[in-house]
Formats: sequence, C-alpha cells, structure tokens
Amino acid sequence: MQILATKKFEDKLKLLDEPYNNSVRQFFASIKLLEDNKLLRTLSGTDKIDKILVYKIDTLRLFYNFTKDDENKTVLVFLDLTFDMAPLNQPRDPRFNSSINPRFNSNINPRFNSSINPRFNSNINPRFNSSINPRFNSNINPRFNSSINPRFNSNINPRFNPSFSGYYFYDLELNALEFIVSADNNILLFFDFSSEFKKYAAKHDQNGYVVFDTKGEWIGHLENDSQTGFNYFDTKGEWIGFLK
Repeated sequence: MQILATKKFEDKLKLLDEPYNNSVRQFFASIKLLEDNKLLRTLSGTDKIDKILVYKIDTLRLFYNFTKDDENKTVLVFLDLTFDMAPLNQPRDPRFNSSINPRFNSNINPRFNSSINPRFNSNINPRFNSSINPRFNSNINPRFNSSINPRFNSNINPRFNPSFSGYYFYDLELNALEFIVSADNNILLFFDFSSEFKKYAAKHDQNGYVVFDTKGEWIGHLENDSQTGFNYFDTKGEWIGFLK
C-alpha cells in the first residue's frame, strides 16, 4: 500500500526532537511490512475508509486516513501531527492569554464591538451583502466554482494532495473535524472529510472571521491566536476549537 504524508506533516516531523522523530520513523518502518488488508484493519479497526483517525505515540498524535487514488487503490495518508497539550500552549490558549479571549478583550467580542457583529454590520452579514453569500456569489460557491470544490479540485483536497497546506479545524480534544479552503481573500469554506460543504466564514476588521452555516445563520467567530492560526468561539463566546 502506498503511504503518503502532507507537507504539514513532513514539516512538523522534521521539527520533532530526535526520540520522537525516531519513534515515528520506526512506526513507519513497521507498518510498511504489513499487507494491505492487515494494515487497514490494524490502523482503522475496520475495512471502511475516509474516516480521520488518530495513532498515539506517547504524547504525540498522528492524524491520518485511508483514501483511494485515481486508480482506485487504497492509500494511507498522514495528515498532521501534534502533541496532546498543543492547544493548551499558553500564548494561544484563551484561558491564559486575555488578549485573544473575547470575554476579556472587547475588540474581538461581537457583543461589545458592533463592527464584527453581523447583526449590526451589514458588510459582514451575508443576508445584506451578497458578495459574501455563496447563494448569490457563484465565485465563492463550491457548487458552481469547481476550483474551490475539493471534489473536483484535488489540489485543495487533503485526501488526494499530500502537500495540502490549508487549515484544519480541530475541537478541543484535538480531533480533526474539517478542513478549510480559501475561496478568496475574505472568505473561508469549511468541508468535512467527505468533501461536504459545512459552513463558511467572512473576514472582519480585527484580523478574524465571522462564521455562518450554509443557510447564512451566524454560528460563531474566529479570532487570531497571535501565531499561525485562529481560535474558534461560538456566539456565546465559548471556546470550541481552533484552526491550524
């Protein structure tokens, strides 16, 4: 069975301390010896594919899935890796860094800053601004624009592109739930790992995004984590996940 890895995975692997790096490479060497069916059963516990799975090596988590290539052969793809405590790193954890917590920083709280609240700012409300509404702007609608649809464009699909460099949406338990495609400079599209369009986000003026479901209902917001990603909050200001 062919075994691939995304660029994100490879880059993070290179940065691991030698003991962890060696452990991962030993793991790779061991699974390469397995026959395809045994490898699938060993790492997935089932014969089903496409589900995002996690393999743990001490405190290190490897995210991967099984998919099909153009010849309908099963391929094992390693998507990302992280440590158990990665999201609790204090500079990007809203519980420890008040500057990225909307409960303490009113600039990133839509309850107190009307400029990032779609109920008061029509520019970031898809009901009033058709340019950020996929129902009316075909350029940001994956049903009409195949270049931003991972079902038709393999370059933006982590199942087929081992060099996919877009964001992944993780919950606070480090489960990879969705991947993100940039529709343009102001719009992010969220897809599950079956390439179903789940929600989208429109950029606001505090270097974050307002999140809507596919019907245009406001369901949350993304705020910059002061590093290379975003923390995801619901409309009540509860921290529910992050983008990395």
